[in-house]
This record gives sequence, C-alpha cells and structure tokens, in this order.
Amino acid sequence: MMTCNRTGSVLALHLLPGMILLPVYTAIAYAIHRAGGPAIFALYLAVALVLVPYFLLVRRKTGASPWWTPLPVRTAIGLSAVTLAWAIFVFAVIDPVITEPIRDRLFFPVPEWFDFAGQYVEFGRYPRAWRVSTWAVGLVIGSITVPVLEELYFRGYLLPRLDHLGVAAPVINTVLFALYHVTQPWLVPTRVLATFPLFYVTWKRRSIIPAIVVHVALNLVGDTILSIPVVFS
Repeated sequence: MMTCNRTGSVLALHLLPGMILLPVYTAIAYAIHRAGGPAIFALYLAVALVLVPYFLLVRRKTGASPWWTPLPVRTAIGLSAVTLAWAIFVFAVIDPVITEPIRDRLFFPVPEWFDFAGQYVEFGRYPRAWRVSTWAVGLVIGSITVPVLEELYFRGYLLPRLDHLGVAAPVINTVLFALYHVTQPWLVPTRVLATFPLFYVTWKRRSIIPAIVVHVALNLVGDTILSIPVVFS
C-alpha cells in the first residue's frame, strides 16, 4: 500500500506545476492581449512567476538528482544528436499532420489570444518593442532556464521514483510530461512521440545529461534561433 501511495504522489507531482501555471497564464495572457502583445510573452512571464520558483523550491528540498551517471563523450554526443534529430523531425514534419486536426476539432472554443503556438510565425504584426522583448525574455527563460529546471525535476527527481515500474517508468514519465503542458493540450501526441526516445535513454543510461542538452537545444532552435529573422526584421 505504501508503494502504491508513493507512486500516486509521484504521478500527481508530474501534473501539479502545470495546474498551478494555468490560471496565472490565462490571466496574464488576457491582459497582454488587451495591451496588444503576444501570448507567448505572457507565457514567459507566467513561467518566471510560477514554474521557476516551484522548480527551485523542489530542487532545494530534494537535493541533487541520483541520475548524473557520467557518459563517455562520444556516447553522450551520439545519443544527444540522434534524439535531437528525431525530436526536430517530429515537430517539423509529423506535428502539422496530427496536431491541426486535434486543435480544430477538439479545442476550437479556445480563444486565439490563449494559443501562443504560431505567434512567432506571425510576429511581424506586433511592434518591434514587443518582438525584441519577447525574444530576449524567451531566450533566458524559455530556452535555457526552464528546460534545465524541467529536466532536473521530471527526469532528475520524478523519473527515478518510478524506476520500480521498469520500462513503464519512462513511458509514464513521457506521457505525464506532455500532459503537464496544459496550455497546449492539442500537442500531447506530438510531445510524446518526439520526446520518448530521449526519456527512454535517460532511464536506460541513468543519466539526465543528454536530456538537458537536447531539451535546451530543441528550445533554442525552435523558439530562439528560427525566430531571429522575424523578430529583428
């Protein structure tokens, strides 16, 4: 019974930060929308106010992750390169095929100001001050700080506590990590497909190093580097 209760608590902890974030993001996104700014800027503000303190508090209470197993440099580079390439492929090629129907059919009542997914693509419609400030905050918060903290929390803290479940551990961790992104529920299938190989490697190798490297690289490519022409045009 103790094991079941402990497992249930770990499963709940996967979703807790997202549940705390949702109302804060919704309120800030509406305010930013009324001010003429992009929802992605609201997301970064909400993340800085909610998730960063939450993850730092958990980190302070739990200490270092047990899964810092050193990997040979060539192995770490190889695993990171393969899992990063797969994630980019899924988001670039497969995502449009599976996400748009889900978004249009199941989540069509969601207001436009709430959905920040395509706003970097349409960034040209916002004043330059909004574009540059959003990009700068996103670089620090969205592309570096939060990916590292998320990996320390989800793979460094929670995944080892599911290890008694065997290979089901990375599966459950991957699915719940996707569900934790409550501001974009239509992206759950894409996130599961894109990240499972990486999180399986984390579990198999007992090392969160590739996960941190790939997560930061993926956010840098998708949210920061590719948006430079639009932001600074």
